[in-house]
Amino acid sequence: MFFVSDVIEKAPDCYKSKLQEMTYKALEKLQISFQRVDTYEAISMDDCIEINKKLDMKMVKTLFLCNDHLSAHKVLAVHDLLEAMCGHIIQQGSITGKYNRSLKL
Repeated sequence: MFFVSDVIEKAPDCYKSKLQEMTYKALEKLQISFQRVDTYEAISMDDCIEINKKLDMKMVKTLFLCNDHLSAHKVLAVHDLLEAMCGHIIQQGSITGKYNRSLKL
């Protein structure tokens, strides 16, 4: 069973990276409230659904895509992972569908 903690409204006691620490310190400095949960690594779509339920939200998954030569790059933000994986089509490097957005870098 996938672990999702109760909702937490403070920074973690231990940071996993310098970037994570900088992010929470910036939120604190700017007095921006937030909610988070502790989880196991979310690998499957079912894992993401469990996190969405706990936080009462839709998670955004972001993918960085590039070609074999590393000469073309795209950032893909998928707002509804389940619908995107099951119902939308990726054609020629662009994404179709109301829940997806493709940004050329």
